[in-house]
Amino acid sequence: MDLIQQLKQEHIEILRLFEGMDLRLLKETIITHLELENNLLYPALAKCKEKEPKELSLKFSKEMIGISKKTLVFFGKYEKINVLKLRKDVEFNKGLAERIMEIKKRFAIEESILFPAYEKYVRG
Repeated sequence: MDLIQQLKQEHIEILRLFEGMDLRLLKETIITHLELENNLLYPALAKCKEKEPKELSLKFSKEMIGISKKTLVFFGKYEKINVLKLRKDVEFNKGLAERIMEIKKRFAIEESILFPAYEKYVRG
C-alpha cells in the first residue's frame, strides 16, 4: 500500500477507535501514525527543491507536535481508569470531544492540502 493510502486508512481507523473507547489501542495507533508521518511524509516533502512543499512540511510538522502532545497527555491522564467510569465523567467526555474535533479537523486539512502536495511534489 502506498504511503498516502496507508495514512488515509489510519485516519479512518483512528476515528473508529475514538468511538470504541479502547484508549490503549487508540494511543498506540496514534503514535504509530505520527511516526509514519514524521519518518516518511514530512521528510519527503522537506527534501523537495520547491519552496511550497518544504514550507508545508515544516508547518504541518510543527502543528502536529502540539496536537500530539495534547492528545497523548489527555490519554495518559485517563488510560488507567475503567472505561465504564469514564463514560460518565463529564471532564473526560468534554476533553474527548475536543480531541476528536481537533483530530478530525487536522485529518481534513491533511487530506485536502498535505496529501495532494505529497502526490504532486514527491510522487510527481
